[in-house]
Amino acid sequence: MEAARIAAMRGHEVLLYEKEKELGGQLNIASVPPAKQEIQKFKEFLIRQVRELPIKVRHGKLEAPALKKMAPDWVVVAVGGKPRGMEGPGFQDPKVISAWEVLSRKKETGKRVVIIGGGQIGLETAHFLLEEEKEITVLEMLKRTGQDMGPRARKMILEKLVQGGVEILTESKAVSLEKGEVVFERAGLRERFRGADSIVIAVGTASHEEGIPRLGKARIPMRRIGDAAAPRKLFDAVQEGFNTGIEI
Repeated sequence: MEAARIAAMRGHEVLLYEKEKELGGQLNIASVPPAKQEIQKFKEFLIRQVRELPIKVRHGKLEAPALKKMAPDWVVVAVGGKPRGMEGPGFQDPKVISAWEVLSRKKETGKRVVIIGGGQIGLETAHFLLEEEKEITVLEMLKRTGQDMGPRARKMILEKLVQGGVEILTESKAVSLEKGEVVFERAGLRERFRGADSIVIAVGTASHEEGIPRLGKARIPMRRIGDAAAPRKLFDAVQEGFNTGIEI
């Protein structure tokens, strides 16, 4: 949306394709956890700008033949990322869902929840589920949780989680899921978490490459931006969208 906004302001004819029924992409997920009102406001600002500027918005998939027939001067690929899955046996169990599915409300969790991954996404998902009165345990393989967060934001969310009774286990690496039990390594020993109703995976983002039209011999300049190029922070992705709108 930022690339489209800037390009349209510079006088380009812009077509913005979105496969979902609404604009926003990962902002629709990032704005869900508690205390994320500013992201919601930013998303609303971008959508408002897209609607007010002469940008043609199309919902649905854009296939390669149609794209080649349009013969655009530039194609900007900003299809975002996808949640990383867990390596190891057993994680294909129906009880295993992604943090994105939880925050987008596509899937519900049971009462007792294990969250694998204690970075920003994992902690914010824990905060979200805490407000739904879930019993939560967070497993983080590193020595500290929230290492991808700023000091102030990390301190605030950890205080909320601790006060809410969330159990946080650091240096705990999940290795498998056996008969519904999460097996994890901690201090050189293997332990098991029993009785989880849901296992939520929050171990990061991978670039989304599926479905990107292959332009082949069409020789149309193409640029990947945001998580489609490499996972990064919101600010970095928006800045890249701005720079792309300026440079093309």
